[in-house]
Amino acid sequence: MKKRFFIIIGIIILIVLVVIGGCFMFLKRNVVIKDISYFSLLVTEGIAVNDNYHYQLYFENEKIIASYKPYGKNETITVEVEKEILSRLEDILNRYQVRKWKGYYKNNRSVLDGGSFSFQIRYLENKEIYAHGYMKYPKNYKEVVHEIRELYREVFPEDELFES
Repeated sequence: MKKRFFIIIGIIILIVLVVIGGCFMFLKRNVVIKDISYFSLLVTEGIAVNDNYHYQLYFENEKIIASYKPYGKNETITVEVEKEILSRLEDILNRYQVRKWKGYYKNNRSVLDGGSFSFQIRYLENKEIYAHGYMKYPKNYKEVVHEIRELYREVFPEDELFES
């Protein structure tokens, strides 16, 4: 009788742990990227100096600053932006579930002159996502880069920085 009692108690405890664990996994999957304090995406497309794009968004003296270093150029251009740009960036990152990129570090070591990327955001005061790849890219990478590039084309409309 005691043996049966302990088996039943053990099964109940196991069920409770599975249910609680499932709830935590559900919550973790639905994390939303918001309140970004720093964003950086560096995209390299070759081995020459300045063969990269660098998109950044950060706070400086309580202002939101967007910066862009165009491909093939050495200078970085900065401009103050409205909160709506930050919100749109957060929408892009959430739509493509970029939070799943956290910890992405993959390289194709057989390619010596390919492209790479480095991605970093800080949000919700102390959370951070960092990802890096060399000729390997996370899910939705092309779509994310395309939408960020389009957003920055709106931020810097007068500059001939965005070559097709």
